[in-house]
Amino acid sequence: MKDNQILRAYSIKEVSRKINVPAGTIRQWEKDLNGVLAIPRSKQGSRFYTEVEIAILKRIKEMRDKNLSKDIIKEMLQKHLKDGQNLAKKPDSKLPSELTATSVAVIEKPQEPKLEVEEFLHAMDAYKTQFMKEMSNEMRNNRHLMIEEVKKEISQGSIDTIKGLSKSIQRSTLKTNSELKQLSQNVSRSSERTSETVETLTRSIAKSSEGAFESFSKRISEAAAEGYRDLLSDLSSSVSEAQSEIKSVTEAIYQDREQYFETMNKELEQYRHDIRQREEAFQQMVTSFRDAAPTKEKEKEKEKPKTIKLKEHKKEKNKDKLKTVQTKPAKKAPVQEAAPEEKKWWNFRRKSK
Repeated sequence: MKDNQILRAYSIKEVSRKINVPAGTIRQWEKDLNGVLAIPRSKQGSRFYTEVEIAILKRIKEMRDKNLSKDIIKEMLQKHLKDGQNLAKKPDSKLPSELTATSVAVIEKPQEPKLEVEEFLHAMDAYKTQFMKEMSNEMRNNRHLMIEEVKKEISQGSIDTIKGLSKSIQRSTLKTNSELKQLSQNVSRSSERTSETVETLTRSIAKSSEGAFESFSKRISEAAAEGYRDLLSDLSSSVSEAQSEIKSVTEAIYQDREQYFETMNKELEQYRHDIRQREEAFQQMVTSFRDAAPTKEKEKEKEKPKTIKLKEHKKEKNKDKLKTVQTKPAKKAPVQEAAPEEKKWWNFRRKSK
């Protein structure tokens, strides 16, 4: 590979078409083989793939087709990358595979890595712009083609459908016209039949109604006469029953009244007898009280001298006490005068306790 050669970048969709692997599985491989499969990204954060990454992905696909596990694939890729780095240190050796060639081409100029990266980014931006323009042009062209094809199909299909619809509408209109004619004929026939049946029915109803009216009138008159007779007989029987009931009620009321008066008279006589007995008892009480009053006065007069003698005896005792108090010496007078004060002091002490 030459120094001035620029690596071409591919989008994930283009890579999936080349490898025949869906984009989702490629993203999953990137997650599972993190550290080994490092896919570069642009400034906008979109993935882009070079021939190196495509070769690694092809190798991963081959190993996945052989049903190798993810750990084994990771170890194999690590060994492969180490071998590639060792071979890159030897510039004279020839590398048969595409992976070693690309890795050597990248590492040939270690002195100017910044310029290559900048050129690569500029190339990627230019490629991106070109790719977007091409995609937009292709999309527009495809849109125009699709629209034209759709228009043609719609026009052809619409013409065919319109013709088919017009034919079917014509056929349906013819069928409906014929059906309507048949229906109108049937309706006219049925209307004629119904008119005839209505006339016959009206005649038969008129004849039957005349005879029925006469029979009904006779029956009604007979039933009314019989009903009036029954009503009169019922009324007369009910009136006689009511009169008999009224008589029995009046007789019962009269008997109850006589019994009530008799009971009232008996009770009055009983009350009068009780009142007389009480008056007699009260009079006896009054007479006995009158008889007992003079005897009590006589007893009081007998008890009066005894009470007088007791009173006189008490008065004499009190006089004797006063005399003894007056005859005592004068020295003991202050002691007698201090006695009430002492009594007061003792009384106050007792109250405080």
